[in-house]
Amino acid sequence: MPMTFPRISSACAASLLVLSGCATTVTQQGIEQRTSQAIGREVGTFTISDQQKEEGSNGRINYRVRTREGASYSCYMYSPSQFTKAMTFGQTPQSDAICTAMAGQGSGGAATAAPAPASCNALLRAAKRC
Repeated sequence: MPMTFPRISSACAASLLVLSGCATTVTQQGIEQRTSQAIGREVGTFTISDQQKEEGSNGRINYRVRTREGASYSCYMYSPSQFTKAMTFGQTPQSDAICTAMAGQGSGGAATAAPAPASCNALLRAAKRC
């Protein structure tokens, strides 16, 4: 029995699913670089812990960050699965890291008051920055 186009394309799609899997494609180096940008610290001056892939979230990774100074952050980022990358020909990028400083967690965190800027306007006063 000859193979028809629908059968061939179904077989190729099934093979692609099996070969590519659904694992996310984020690397530790990628997490560190994006976290560095998010918290404004150099790579190597903080540690990443409690890294967990969130179930059913389409590639969301939650983790905690602690700097040498003692500041703590709660972070997450998204990473496309191998399947998503294959279906978009590699054009789906990882997200930036989104980090929130945890208040009262050592120096350098959100509990530290920012110095008053040289010029204070109504917007800065409303944000309690001066």
